[in-house]
Amino acid sequence: MTSTNGSDEREFLQLAAKVLGGSASAEEKTKLEASVHANPQFRKTFEHMQALTQTDKDDHFLQTAIRVILNKATPEESKEIAGLKSGDQSLWRRYRFIESVFDGLAREAALGDTVQKEPMPNRVRSALAAKLREVRSQRTG
Repeated sequence: MTSTNGSDEREFLQLAAKVLGGSASAEEKTKLEASVHANPQFRKTFEHMQALTQTDKDDHFLQTAIRVILNKATPEESKEIAGLKSGDQSLWRRYRFIESVFDGLAREAALGDTVQKEPMPNRVRSALAAKLREVRSQRTG
């Protein structure tokens, strides 16, 4: 990353870290916006930093959700997920979806071979056998 002044770059990185960490004041956010607007390299770097931060947040959410579903979560993690219901509806819906997928997988695993498979109907078996004979006769014919 290049800039006209090393202190500009240092200030940009400090502001970016505060904004991404959620500890920036309104003034610091405004300063970062101006810096990113004025310097295309800073904008590109900040966009990359945002993407990495979002990936980390997504990974954290997924790992925490799975631990809660499997009853392996700490009390803090359970509280974090429970708080989504009233806090972040989008993440709460994602959690409920993941929970339903795990529930379906668990039911399927519990059923295992106890579910009796329905045999293939005779008319379907006969039609398949006839088609197979037809294909074989075309190959040899």
